[in-house]
Amino acid sequence: MTSLPSAARHVRESLRDPLDPKFCVRYYLYFVHLIHFDGSSYDYPPPIASDKPESLCNLPDVTLSHIRERHPGVLQGLMNLLRTERSRDEMRALAERMETCACDRSDPVVDELHAWHWLDHETIPGKYPPSLMPRTDTMLSLVSAASSLLAIPIEESCMALHSGQQRADEWPETLSVALGNDWSQATVMICRWLDEYTTFQVAHLLGSFAEGELIVSTLLHSATLPKNLVYLLDRGLDIFPDDVSDLSFGASLYYLLPLTTVLNLMSCVESIVDGVSTAYFYEDQAEPVLDVLTRIGRLSDALSGDSFLIATALGRTGGAVHSKLVLPYDETRYHPTIIEASKSIKEENILDVQPYATSQKVLYILMTMRKCGNPRCTKEEDPSWMRCTACKRVLYCSSECQRADWEYESKPHKKICKTLRALGEAVSFPVSATPENPPPIMSTADFRRECMQAGVEAKATKLFAQRMMRDDRVLKSLNDGE
Repeated sequence: MTSLPSAARHVRESLRDPLDPKFCVRYYLYFVHLIHFDGSSYDYPPPIASDKPESLCNLPDVTLSHIRERHPGVLQGLMNLLRTERSRDEMRALAERMETCACDRSDPVVDELHAWHWLDHETIPGKYPPSLMPRTDTMLSLVSAASSLLAIPIEESCMALHSGQQRADEWPETLSVALGNDWSQATVMICRWLDEYTTFQVAHLLGSFAEGELIVSTLLHSATLPKNLVYLLDRGLDIFPDDVSDLSFGASLYYLLPLTTVLNLMSCVESIVDGVSTAYFYEDQAEPVLDVLTRIGRLSDALSGDSFLIATALGRTGGAVHSKLVLPYDETRYHPTIIEASKSIKEENILDVQPYATSQKVLYILMTMRKCGNPRCTKEEDPSWMRCTACKRVLYCSSECQRADWEYESKPHKKICKTLRALGEAVSFPVSATPENPPPIMSTADFRRECMQAGVEAKATKLFAQRMMRDDRVLKSLNDGE
């Protein structure tokens, strides 16, 4: 039987030149798959069995932690294979060459690393459902398996670095050891592998180090990452049974794990929380990403889950994309969390830029609105209606609706009545307008000057507009440019 040190040395030497690995896919798959993951989260047997009575597969100490400490060169060689710059044509040429075995099996190490077969899925409980674990003698399987193997130590290294507990005796000692001197180029290459082989394992590797401004900026410039994230989310959803109501907590976690892998990577992209970057990143995939996030949100609701990653994706990604496209607030089409986040983003964007201009538009909307001021009422104006006796600018169909609006949770009229009256008096706007008697024309600069001279401060104006925008009818009019 080949010893582990000699086999590890053999693999390491074969990867000395990452542009020219010496052996075929099958050779490397054996070594990658004979490594047992440490810890309960990853404690499952390899999906292969040796064809030889005595083999490395039977050694108890071939664990990831052992390889990290004693044979780090193997992990570094595999990482170099993935991070080294290649064009698409070069990647495909490499795959074609490595998928055709021309290895000299007279070497006993080479022979042992070829003498194995895949086990049935049913006999191997895995981290991912069987349909998501590629098991063929192809570059797809090698890139996926190597990515899964490398992601865990890189992830742990990043966590240890943040906690100040970095160990110098485990690979990788620093992120630069894994990614090399050009982190941006390494990120580009992993994105390229993900586009070539769109699997959860490669997404896991990318997410294991996807933090920091340099790496996140590189991700945001990827032309292929958005569509691949959407594709993986769709695949992750497809593995769920039709009826999830009877799933146990453990089963739910098992099925959610692939989605969590992708959502973790998405959360790294969303770490630049200006909303604009996220919206532009998903621009070409806007409708697909909203559809798949809505499906995930409804699945989470059905599972009675409380996932921070799902909430973040719905709020930051879904909200930013929905707001940028100015889509309807339709809860039958989009998850309520997406809609609420979209409203908040719209509100913040408008108010931060132009509180006086927004307040002026709200006044125009109120002057022409012919509906009851209570947001929950749908009645149209009737001659018998009355106006608020204080501000005189909001119509009510009944005293009951006026009382309801006075205490309305998101925009209580009692909190805006005084400012609404002050704004109207400052600019001498009439309380209503019609096509025959249109509202007066006033520039935003003049509106702002008149309000300031009347003592209506920007803070009060912004708060007024913010509360009025919580009435969906007002917000829709602002979105439509009315």
